[in-house]
Amino acid sequence: MNILFIWVPKTAGSSFHHVLRDKLNMQLYTENYHRFNNTGSVTFGHACVASLMEKRIIKPAYIKDAEIITCVRNPYDRFVSLFNDYKRTGRIAPKFSQWDFANTLRSVTRKPGLYNSRDFSMCADQCDWILPETSIIKLENLSRVVFEELDVELPTLNSSKENVFDDRCRDIVGDIYNKDFCLLDY
Repeated sequence: MNILFIWVPKTAGSSFHHVLRDKLNMQLYTENYHRFNNTGSVTFGHACVASLMEKRIIKPAYIKDAEIITCVRNPYDRFVSLFNDYKRTGRIAPKFSQWDFANTLRSVTRKPGLYNSRDFSMCADQCDWILPETSIIKLENLSRVVFEELDVELPTLNSSKENVFDDRCRDIVGDIYNKDFCLLDY
């Protein structure tokens, strides 16, 4: 069976891929996308699957036959994870607060594309990464829904130590990720 895992940034993708790699031999392509032969279980990291389809890297026949899955997360929790990741990797200044980060996200382009991560692409709405035929698993239900079948526990990889949400940002994050709150039922 072909499984295409759409890796939405900061939604436990590393943990999810780790299990799928070990149990289903899922391949990861983060560059050299042209090497994908349109068979087997695969993920493309933080590259947008719709863009890969537009470039004909992922063929329509593969999409038709694949089970397409993704994991999503409460947008407030995802915002905190994005903030911590951008701070840890130096993409925002150490003095930036969550408030500063939220205000920045209001004014920048946040669209996924054919790259692992560039600028604020990782901060795009979760809905912008997902294809219409995707099976969506909420992170909050992940271990119960998926991993019971595989008889494994979901490891915690790539987690943030600081997971506190600044309530002053609630309205801004609500506006920024309104589509995710509505369409993903958060």
